Amino acid sequence: MNKTKIKALVLSDWYQMKAAYIIMALGTLLGAASVFMIALHSGTVAMIFSIIAGAVMSLLISMVFATDGLKGAGVFRKSLPYTAGETVMARYITMAAAWLMTIVLNTLCAVIGAAMYGGFVGDFSGALGFSLVVFTVYFMLIPAAVYPAFYKFGYQKVQFFYAIISSISIVGGMMVGSLTFADEAVTKSGVKWSPKDLLCIPMPLALVIIAVICVIFCLSYRASVKIYGTSDAR
Repeated sequence: MNKTKIKALVLSDWYQMKAAYIIMALGTLLGAASVFMIALHSGTVAMIFSIIAGAVMSLLISMVFATDGLKGAGVFRKSLPYTAGETVMARYITMAAAWLMTIVLNTLCAVIGAAMYGGFVGDFSGALGFSLVVFTVYFMLIPAAVYPAFYKFGYQKVQFFYAIISSISIVGGMMVGSLTFADEAVTKSGVKWSPKDLLCIPMPLALVIIAVICVIFCLSYRASVKIYGTSDAR
């Protein structure tokens, strides 16, 4: 697999959707800034804004498949001297890079902010584990489920199904936020149980879940390569 060719393919997608990628980068930075400020002032993990930004970011990255059909880039790309593995890798590696950047940046912001606050409050590790799993679902599991279908049927034929999944994921992020805000009301009422208890996953379990999703992502890549190599250009 030629790294130079993969880089060229990634840059090709960048030039097709430059504005969208810039918006995604700004959204990621603003989300991470919110994580840092909340941790700095409370010592807790609250990634609601970053989670919603991550859901939108995953959606925008996947929309590059739509430009293939509208601009005929998919047909043109298949006529170039790229292997199926290189062409598909460019799409998967972009999503994986966005995932890695998001979880590293948000984790650093949460840990540094809490450390500057003076300590980790509540189940910091569990809340962080939950957030990392949610990011992994958005950036790795959902694409792993739909990318093979994009290559098999084309984005236009799958976009309705994908729109439903994306809408559910964004609404899910908002519901996570509502649980976070509801926590204050429940705490003031004197009830010992907290809605935030639903937003915690022990870190060892979170790492296992993330590892399983990464394996599914790799299997999805292999399936997409096989489909792309034997089907019409998408």
